[in-house]
Amino acid sequence: MPKKKNSKRPTSAAKSRSTSGTSKKKVVSKNPASVACALSDDRSTKSLPQTSAAKTQLTRVMIVDDHELMRFGLKELMAGQPDLTVCGEASDHQDALRTFEETAPDLLICDVSLKTSNGLELVKTIKAKCPGIRIIVLSMFDENLYAERALRAGAVAFVSKQQPSRAILDAIRTVLAGEIYLSDKMTRDLLQRAVGQHAVSPLSPVELLSDRELEIFQLLGTAASTVQIAKA
Repeated sequence: MPKKKNSKRPTSAAKSRSTSGTSKKKVVSKNPASVACALSDDRSTKSLPQTSAAKTQLTRVMIVDDHELMRFGLKELMAGQPDLTVCGEASDHQDALRTFEETAPDLLICDVSLKTSNGLELVKTIKAKCPGIRIIVLSMFDENLYAERALRAGAVAFVSKQQPSRAILDAIRTVLAGEIYLSDKMTRDLLQRAVGQHAVSPLSPVELLSDRELEIFQLLGTAASTVQIAKA
């Protein structure tokens, strides 16, 4: 009898091999800032694996302060937290923008007073580039002068450098939970001012200055030259 011909169908493995060579086009953004922002937003929205042994998701923190000792202290503070890692640091406006684009942090900690510019201007610039970034502002100056300005600039927390070091960790935990962090006193003052209660002390002439006017006022107090003030 004539033998029957065996008709073999291609297996799924064969199909996989035949299509494995197909290349996918990669879209590359020409704007480094948009890439950094996209990476940061992707990490902040990515959920943890649903397993009991899920690894801790690291929050990438960038520090901007013109004092090296302050940056070192903040890095040491972060080193003791298993879910926080410092991905970059900078001392001035331009260095901060470059480092931000290179490292794509999830959280930015910025001093309000930098050598070459006002830290609030940096906050506004970065917030415009990446609206989803969480920003904590630090300052050695009175919170009555800068806390509300920091929030208007785009920050979600203000911490005075006169507070205990634990305050910065409390601020980080608060903003990562999606909330705003201020001192208890500043929170009460803003709430009372918002509802129009007269129990709050009237604003001082310095508090009524615009951000730019306050920056110039601050530079005058450091004996900066007119040329330095004009360049600021």
